[in-house]
Amino acid sequence: MVSIATVVLLAFAAGADAPAGAPEPKPTPTPPPVLQGVVKDPRGKPVEKALVVARCTDRYGEPLLQARTDASGRFRLAVAGSGPCDVRVEARGLASVRLERVRPGPPLAVTLAKGGAIEGTVRDAAGQPVPGARVEASWSRSVTWDPDAGAVSVSTDARGRFRLEGIGRGLHEITGRLRGAGSARR
Repeated sequence: MVSIATVVLLAFAAGADAPAGAPEPKPTPTPPPVLQGVVKDPRGKPVEKALVVARCTDRYGEPLLQARTDASGRFRLAVAGSGPCDVRVEARGLASVRLERVRPGPPLAVTLAKGGAIEGTVRDAAGQPVPGARVEASWSRSVTWDPDAGAVSVSTDARGRFRLEGIGRGLHEITGRLRGAGSARR
């Protein structure tokens, strides 16, 4: 008879999860959705300080999100919802990339290409070359609040020549400026 009582007692003890009156554990909150990933150059090396800009297409009234990549090329943007976002990634000397309708979740792997080049000569009204002028190519749909967004710039050499590298596809506005002499656009 002792053995039957021991079995019943063990079964009762195994069914008791917590003492009466103990608070139930709180559920872990769901982390906010994020756009995250790694940006690499054409050789597969991480790109530090690449600009990552996102506009969530289901939230047009909200400001654009932006981040710079760290030394390992990683970025992370917390987004308000799980809807799709348009993402633009750019870095000095490399062509920018635009990703459309990206959803938060799995990390993105972005590889920036070398890009193209625009070259020419800056001349004054008399047709003479202008050395030391600042020439800039701006992507026509750049993000204007960041001074480095969508722009590649160089200074002209002694013969007024310039070469802008890392230009992505699309239309660009070319601006030439010389301190004390004005500017011109094309």
